Amino acid sequence: FRVKYAKAFPPGFEAQINSTGSDKVKTGSLYNVVKVYDILVPPNTWFVQEVTAKGNHIVIKVNGKVTVDTKVTDPKFDFTKGHLAIQQHDPGSTVWVRKVEVKEIK
Repeated sequence: FRVKYAKAFPPGFEAQINSTGSDKVKTGSLYNVVKVYDILVPPNTWFVQEVTAKGNHIVIKVNGKVTVDTKVTDPKFDFTKGHLAIQQHDPGSTVWVRKVEVKEIK
């Protein structure tokens, strides 16, 4: 989220969704900022992942459990606006998304 357009991996924040891949960083992580290594959701299971981004304060919840609550101060992560993108990790992976909601925070 808050990504700039790019043909490959766009620069921006990544709220990780991964329960089966070889990457040790799992669902609920804010990639390269706060890492979750435990599998919180079994593969092939629907879940709710909520991301709240207000300024540099990022909160991620998985099924209501807070996995990330941080203020990002590193200048290399200065992503204040941009697009929402859903990334398929590799050609062999499958991504299913049932519902996406975007709400403006005032």
